[in-house]
Amino acid sequence: MAYLVDMEGPHDNRCITFYDAGHEVAVCGHLSTVTDPSPSNVAFWAEREAVRYIKSYPGRYLRMQAEIDHAQNPGYFRHAIEMIDSATQRVFGGGGICCWTRVNGSDGGNSINTVYPYDNPAQYPTWLSGRLNPDHLGLEFTYIREMSDLAATTPCSPIQCECTYFGDVNLDNAINPQDVVYIVNHVYKQIDMRQQLPNCPGDNGDWDCNGTINPLDVVRYVNYVYKGSTALPCDPCACASYPVGCPPYP
Repeated sequence: MAYLVDMEGPHDNRCITFYDAGHEVAVCGHLSTVTDPSPSNVAFWAEREAVRYIKSYPGRYLRMQAEIDHAQNPGYFRHAIEMIDSATQRVFGGGGICCWTRVNGSDGGNSINTVYPYDNPAQYPTWLSGRLNPDHLGLEFTYIREMSDLAATTPCSPIQCECTYFGDVNLDNAINPQDVVYIVNHVYKQIDMRQQLPNCPGDNGDWDCNGTINPLDVVRYVNYVYKGSTALPCDPCACASYPVGCPPYP
């Protein structure tokens, strides 16, 4: 797929269930993972969140977003920010492997391959004024033609997946006690000092490639560093789409 135009799509369980909007509803019998953090509910949503899949999409990604979302509360931009940040290549500060990303079309003046801090609205991209409907009816066709022309004239070289040393969260070319400290701080103290591999779709530290970094990952680090385990971290490059499609961890 050469390009993807995303029109204000919901990206995770909190957005899909309208938890963030303050009027949560069950979708296919499932509430958000905030309301229901059970393993079965977390597993259900792990297969259905666009923000996970976009990290392994290598093409061109355009996010259409107006000031007033078609479904969420006015001023809600978490979905747009997290989608564009997850899609953009790690070399530009993102979490994905897209060869090209931008918020809205060339008419908006936003830079390509740019990530945005969610906690700093002053650095947000330029949103489309008002609402997509009725204020910008048909604009998606303009953007689709723009993306089609771009795809036809500008080669998009896919990023080669490279996850060598995945699990080495401080990037010193070894998994050692320092990595254990980083993972413990991340899981139990909400201190994130991890570094990511530029062309790897996996979230560094997710030892078993299940999409979350949790106490089980801490156990695997401890077993490898201190208990003599020879079981290495998974390889996100072996997944059809991280974390969905990853072979079961032994």
